[in-house]
Amino acid sequence: VIEQKVDSVLVLMTLDEKIGQMSQIRHFDQHASNLIQEHFIGSVIHTEGPSPGETATDWQAKFTALQKKALATRLGIPLLFAVDAVHGQNTFNGATIFPHNIGLGATRNPDLVQKIAEITALETQATGFNWTFSPCIAIPFNEKWGRVYEAFSEDTKLTNAMTKASIRGYQGDLSQPKTVMATAKHFVGDGATDFGKEGGNTSLSMQEISNRLLPPYHVAVKEKVGAVMVSFNTTNDKTMHAHKILVTDSLKIGMNFDGILVSDWKAYSRFGGNAIVNAGID
Repeated sequence: VIEQKVDSVLVLMTLDEKIGQMSQIRHFDQHASNLIQEHFIGSVIHTEGPSPGETATDWQAKFTALQKKALATRLGIPLLFAVDAVHGQNTFNGATIFPHNIGLGATRNPDLVQKIAEITALETQATGFNWTFSPCIAIPFNEKWGRVYEAFSEDTKLTNAMTKASIRGYQGDLSQPKTVMATAKHFVGDGATDFGKEGGNTSLSMQEISNRLLPPYHVAVKEKVGAVMVSFNTTNDKTMHAHKILVTDSLKIGMNFDGILVSDWKAYSRFGGNAIVNAGID
């Protein structure tokens, strides 16, 4: 039924409405409310910048007001509200903060990881969000990588187990109010760059990528993860955001991923504009 509804709405959409749905803005941008109404924005992100308020109720009120703007547009497509709730809803003062993934990987306890994701989902939803940019399922080959703490483990099998647990914790039954859409990130090779350079080049062969880096994504897709975020790195000197072979052929077609393929921070302007859209970024 939902698929049929989506198809019926797509048929009605103008090019401007499609572009708007593919665009994400920050909630504190000066013209956020007008942009949602006039340019049919599809999602809103909360990052650094002014807080929506002091209490969870304040935050909910802010996002409810923006949601009403979206629902009042011609097609009434609801907004997605996204946040980097990666180890607890860490953008909200008073949220429960948990260890980073490297600490959770060290426990080798998937049940604990699932429980932590459930609590994070509850507090993320309570502050007005329905989408988290988590879990990071990188395989960190080089400890010089400055973001190594974001990954569960350099062991692929352990990362697979933690990926499954984390996504189940966040998403559960998405029709329930205490859940949020999860995002597996960063596709692919973010922790396996040469010399551990952030956003650097991953020079592994496609066979090594398939054997060592892609298995957690197979798990994530099997768990029906709602979104996958693409990585800043290049793979064999080609930017991942425009890497059609991995992004579309491998992930979307090969793994049958049918969720949202989201770019990382300002990647549209950084990595090729329409080239990244043509590679498969949603």
